[in-house]
Amino acid sequence: MGTRQWHGVLYRCVRELLFLAGGCLVGVAALWLSAFLSGVALFFSIAFGLELMVSWIERWAGALDRVKFAVIIAPYLFFLVYRIARGYGVPGGSGSQRRRGGG
Repeated sequence: MGTRQWHGVLYRCVRELLFLAGGCLVGVAALWLSAFLSGVALFFSIAFGLELMVSWIERWAGALDRVKFAVIIAPYLFFLVYRIARGYGVPGGSGSQRRRGGG
């Protein structure tokens, strides 16, 4: 095999490796962006849900002082954070594995 042929093989190998690395970078960037946007959406959905719940409570129960607000909202927030931390409702989370008997 001549030097010119080796250069062609080396060029093709380097080109394929660059394509592979570029594809990996694009995939990692897409996954990161997806996770980031999911987190932003989750944050805003919880924030808007709490805001809507507070407005309903204020409309139904009248003006609430801070103690009543904390008594009504704190257990809900604790339960929500507990479920997220335990992985319930998250595909592949530890809670879903426990329910299926795996893990």
